[in-house]
Amino acid sequence: MVVNIEQEHSQCQQEDRKLHLQHISLNILTLCLQTNASKVDNILSENPGKTLDELVAVRKINADQKAQILKKPSLQASLAQLEEQIAQYKKFDQEYKARMSSEKAEFEKSFTERASKELEEAVAATKAEAQSIAEKEQEQALLLLSQFLRLAAVRRGEEENAGLQENMALEGLLAQVYSGDANAVAAMGNLIHGSEETLVSVTGEPLAVTCKSLLFITWLAFTDRMSRCRNQGCFARPSSTNC
Repeated sequence: MVVNIEQEHSQCQQEDRKLHLQHISLNILTLCLQTNASKVDNILSENPGKTLDELVAVRKINADQKAQILKKPSLQASLAQLEEQIAQYKKFDQEYKARMSSEKAEFEKSFTERASKELEEAVAATKAEAQSIAEKEQEQALLLLSQFLRLAAVRRGEEENAGLQENMALEGLLAQVYSGDANAVAAMGNLIHGSEETLVSVTGEPLAVTCKSLLFITWLAFTDRMSRCRNQGCFARPSSTNC
């Protein structure tokens, strides 16, 4: 918006200068016509030593031609002054155009640099935000995996009913995680993302338990543990083994 206003102002100034130059040029043309009295000049050169009154008396020139000759020095002075003005205006116009061109180039350079800096800052901020989100997601994934492993350890330590579908699914998924190959990565990914894929037991028996339901069981176990720790004051006694 600011650039458009400056451009319109510059165009108005150029139009004003153009009209002024045209006015001066028209005045110069008029003065040239008034001072161009070649016939009278020839009469003067043919009658050296005679005054204008004498030439009027002998009807070599008339009164109007006499007045024209008398005005010629002042007209020539005015003509020289106008020619000087137009020369100054042309010089000013060239300097003005050069300055505007320089300012335009400087503005475009500054605008480009500012836009480039803002773009770099925006890209850097976006990358930083994306990295922060990725780190938080990674932390959440690792926390979830840790909770799953703890649940598996707790279930084994408490000698839960091994025939329960969820325990069989837990052991089957744990076996996949411990396989140490691409299947382990896929198994951890299914658990973290809560896949609807059904699990199998250690022996390969299909189960009616999905990774999503096992993820929910893990979350419930962790939530219950945190609740018990708050009630029993585990956070105040780090050495407590009740949680």
